[in-house]
Amino acid sequence: MTFIWNILTCLLVISTEIYGHNSLLNHRMKRQTKFEFEDCGSKNRLIKFLDVFLKPTPVLAPGNISVSYLFNVTETLPETILINVYIYKYITWVPILVPCLPVGNAYFGSCTYNDICDSLDQTFDPCNCPDALVRHNLPCTCPLTKGEYALPSITMAIPEIKGSSLAKLILGEYEIKAQVIDFKSKKEIGCLKLKGVEIKRKQKCKGWFCRRRRSIRDAFKLQQK
Repeated sequence: MTFIWNILTCLLVISTEIYGHNSLLNHRMKRQTKFEFEDCGSKNRLIKFLDVFLKPTPVLAPGNISVSYLFNVTETLPETILINVYIYKYITWVPILVPCLPVGNAYFGSCTYNDICDSLDQTFDPCNCPDALVRHNLPCTCPLTKGEYALPSITMAIPEIKGSSLAKLILGEYEIKAQVIDFKSKKEIGCLKLKGVEIKRKQKCKGWFCRRRRSIRDAFKLQQK
């Protein structure tokens, strides 16, 4: 389940190319889903989320997922920040809160991530930020100053989900909410909600066309050796 943690954490921290309001086909006996985002923050929030991009929608396993986002900071953020994450999985049209569960060295589910600035300080050297952040004028440590920020597309690989029990647990539709809190003043400074985040099993290609495509691909690989 580690890969699910990677996907959802990236979405929640809101770390592309297709805008996320692509609706899926509606079926009479199936809930209609589409990926969309909502800035659920208060009127005086310091962080305003402008856009979230997700490709593909729905998310396919196995496959790749790309996520990026655009947000505005109205004034320099405090360095006393925590993030409350709430993940709901829809089971027969009913949203069920996913509890916070340890998965390896990380956590998956509805968790609180305390003292984000301290975590960044322990992870990054402010004098040697990753090139991907520097190119987009993004700091790797606090404070985050006033301005508009665009996080570049982050792509992650999703492995195949094997076994019917694991598939029932992971595949389906999710709703995700992330609240950014100043834990000193107890005030909410930003809020983002993602709806219609659906994970589906990728259908295997079958038939004459697929066999022909595989043979051409294999022949090409032999020529490259």
